[in-house]
Amino acid sequence: MKAGTLVNLVSAVAVVAIAAASCSPVEAQLVYSNPRINDGQIRVDPLLCQTDYQIRRSLAAAGFTNIFLNAPIDTRIRARATKGGVVYLIDYDYCLNPGIVGQAPLRSAR
Repeated sequence: MKAGTLVNLVSAVAVVAIAAASCSPVEAQLVYSNPRINDGQIRVDPLLCQTDYQIRRSLAAAGFTNIFLNAPIDTRIRARATKGGVVYLIDYDYCLNPGIVGQAPLRSAR
């Protein structure tokens, strides 16, 4: 093994060790998975999820107007919004992977 490769390997191990040591138990509990309770699905503490205001701002930044939010289901929420003269139905994941998951045109805007 070359000396440069060994130095890179040691540096990588040191960075991982420092990152693991700096994570407090409270932060570690924000994202959790327990196979006996939730079938191994990753659950996210609501502290990490976006609020309705943040969801609206994110959709507005993507170019949507007239944004209406539906009731959240698990970590997803459906929104109806207008963009380019078309009304869209938008699936939005606001916790673990915030962003637009899918969108489908509904009708032309009046």
